[in-house]
Amino acid sequence: MKASKRHKHTEIGIDPKENLYFDCTAVNTRYFIERLIARFYQHLITSAPYKGTKKTPKIAVIGGYTADTTNRYLLLATASAVALVGQKLPSRSALLLDLIMSQAVRRRVPVVLNSFDSPYLRRTTAPSILARLATHPSIDLLYTADTPHFSPLFDVGMETQHRLLCYDATTFSLGDAETDPAETVNELLGRSDRLVGGRDSLGSFLPSLPEQARELFRVLVM
Repeated sequence: MKASKRHKHTEIGIDPKENLYFDCTAVNTRYFIERLIARFYQHLITSAPYKGTKKTPKIAVIGGYTADTTNRYLLLATASAVALVGQKLPSRSALLLDLIMSQAVRRRVPVVLNSFDSPYLRRTTAPSILARLATHPSIDLLYTADTPHFSPLFDVGMETQHRLLCYDATTFSLGDAETDPAETVNELLGRSDRLVGGRDSLGSFLPSLPEQARELFRVLVM
């Protein structure tokens, strides 16, 4: 994560000229990210321009491991953190990226992308979009990777733009905790993210599925 040139977050040792990449191939990656974001938030809220005011920091958190994480979704999340709220945003990703890059922001804008090497983002132009976002003077990028072969996602030019600072926290545990099988089945069926009746238990979810969908669910969770 690229820390402010004026404020160095010494608690976690962030260099003010670098972006930060965490290799967190672990079953508790989500827990790790939640704790790290909480520390970033605490650092930001006790620093200018938030300290002593009622203003609160905005941190964009994006789950790259979900199928609906597209380039536009990534840019919309970033735009919301940049405070592009209430204005009509371009429908094309290229124009939206140009709009974000044109914003003069006087505060740090952390953007956390969990599992940036997921299959869904590998098939898109997300790496080039992220490389350009990394050049914004106020946007700080933080990635986590779930595979050891993520390096080819960035060519030499993109690596230069990112100026990545890496932290290796690799384990050989499975990353099953990143996804919810119930949500996965709902996505495959084209259903809403919310479960039937707003209830999250399997007791209410499974009976609502047709027989073939129940078989698919059993395959996914085995």
